[in-house]
Amino acid sequence: MTAKEALNQIKALFADVNVPEAPSAPAMEQFKEYQLANGSTVMIDTLAVGGMVTVPGPEGNPIPAPVGDHILADGQVITLDEAGKITEIATPEVVEQVEDEMKNKIEAMESAIADIKADYSARFDAQAQEFAAKTKATEDKLTALKDVLVEFLSAPSADPIKPEQFRESKSDKVNRFLEFTKNMK
Repeated sequence: MTAKEALNQIKALFADVNVPEAPSAPAMEQFKEYQLANGSTVMIDTLAVGGMVTVPGPEGNPIPAPVGDHILADGQVITLDEAGKITEIATPEVVEQVEDEMKNKIEAMESAIADIKADYSARFDAQAQEFAAKTKATEDKLTALKDVLVEFLSAPSADPIKPEQFRESKSDKVNRFLEFTKNMK
């Protein structure tokens, strides 16, 4: 390596270190035009926190947008600081959409609960009617049984049949004993 090449390499190393960075001002080509809900227009470089918002000045030059909340035509709300920088972005449409979805889910659940209640009520009524029919049938059977018992108990009765008593005479007993003894011999 020659001295001149070495010197050029050293200059290149120091050139990278000593170069001060110029503050980057966003070029106007980077800005996009957005419409506010009130109809006025603003220029925004990046629709995100930290993005710059400008409005046309009195001589046509862009100036930072005023401090506060600004509603874009699409419903987004951007909050700006004194320098026209976006500090917050709110999207109320998403909240409304979520609320609508929740309302739809709640209505669907209420409908399902009403269907379940109707089904339960119909089954309960059917079981109540079945129970009432079985109860009526049981009462009818008990009434018939009561009528039979009343008729049975009110029927005339006769004296019970008495068995004839069997009595043996003494002579019959003696004869049997003699017969028995004969057989023993």
